[in-house]
Amino acid sequence: MEIYEVIDSFRRFAETSWVTVMNINGHIGWDDNPYFEDDWLQANWELLVEKALLDEGQFLAPYGYNTPPACRYIMKERETTHHLCCRKKNAPDIGYFFCRFGSMEAGRFTLRPPYNFVSARKFGQEDIVELAYSDLDFFIKTDF
Repeated sequence: MEIYEVIDSFRRFAETSWVTVMNINGHIGWDDNPYFEDDWLQANWELLVEKALLDEGQFLAPYGYNTPPACRYIMKERETTHHLCCRKKNAPDIGYFFCRFGSMEAGRFTLRPPYNFVSARKFGQEDIVELAYSDLDFFIKTDF
């Protein structure tokens, strides 16, 4: 599969599973497991994206805003070897490190479906930006 197909499959999986996962989280109890959603997304990121795009012994940066290896769901001791990156189709010379999917509600980025936006960091900067998913191309970067 091509990178975009893998990323889009993950996005659609997360979107269609959202209601079920939030129902389960409601039964588990938010106070007892405040990182349930993050853990669920990270575990599936490793299984559905990392395994599809990388070879054995290669590891993507964790999904979301926390990037230390301890944020991984399995193989927590493994250092990142690759980053998923993106760039705007109309500005291919500017790159971003992908962080996570989200949506815009009343002009604010939210961490829930329909996952039509991406949160990302511009190369060389720490500031987070939100970009329309449909405007992006994705690629893998090893030199970071």
